[in-house]
Amino acid sequence: MALDWDELKLLSELPSVATACGPVGACLRRLLPGYEWTEIVDGGLVALPQGQRVEAARLLFVTHVDEIGGFVLFPEEGGFGTRLIGNRADAFADTPLQAFRYDATGAEPTIPCRGRATEDGRLVLEGDGLEPLTMLWTFQEPFRIKGDVISGKALDPRVTVYCAVEAARRLSRPDLALLFCYSEECSWIAAAKLAEYVRRRMPNVETIVNADVPGLNNIAGVTLEDAVIRPFERAVLIDPCFSLRLYEQLHTRGVEVKLGVAASGSQTSHFAPLARTLSVAVASRGVHLARVEMSRTGVERCVRLLTAIGEMV
Repeated sequence: MALDWDELKLLSELPSVATACGPVGACLRRLLPGYEWTEIVDGGLVALPQGQRVEAARLLFVTHVDEIGGFVLFPEEGGFGTRLIGNRADAFADTPLQAFRYDATGAEPTIPCRGRATEDGRLVLEGDGLEPLTMLWTFQEPFRIKGDVISGKALDPRVTVYCAVEAARRLSRPDLALLFCYSEECSWIAAAKLAEYVRRRMPNVETIVNADVPGLNNIAGVTLEDAVIRPFERAVLIDPCFSLRLYEQLHTRGVEVKLGVAASGSQTSHFAPLARTLSVAVASRGVHLARVEMSRTGVERCVRLLTAIGEMV
């Protein structure tokens, strides 16, 4: 079944930073019209198949939807100061940026702006109509496809967001819930809020799969074309016996999957105490930049991996 790359293009190009994730949230609701949605304010979104009780969820797909960027702060030096999220000032300087209100709920027009790096490492934002604190900003880059290579902004994490959505559509499991976390790039609190929601409201969860996009330099043993299971993230064990057993079962079934050793982490450890847990990844060339590259083959394999996991557990 072919993937709809226009859906990933839309997810990539929309802005959503920290807990201001309304634009991507509205897009997800359109991609999953057969689901009911609950928002944990400043935490994330919970999606369940229509008519299903939250207590019936047994499988969770977890991703995060926020990207790097920052907050607009107070006027200074002919522009506005900034609170940076995810990278240094020079990564954002002299490249097209866009600003949006914290309560944006869809594809509202954004404010074009640019950043200027100062000698002391700060970023000054310049643009008309900027407002302190009520606005956030991120890159403004078009999504592109050339051969097997896709490129754009926010592919970390939106590729695995899309993979989870597409796998859920293929599975049509009534007991599958999706969690879309906010602010992974700058805070652990949003994931902790969703994990607490799962602990209180989903007592029958058996398997949790967190999917994310590490930079290729942060994961050993794989290429851009691979879908990956990570038995540990940094020094944190992610249910390695369960992970390795399922990896071998997937191989027996003919699923294209590799094991990876991750030097970077994700939000997986917040959910691992609640049920047996897998960390799934597909890598990017470059990370936290205006434009990174990924492989269409890797994306397709990630969708097939998540779908196979949903069929097996």
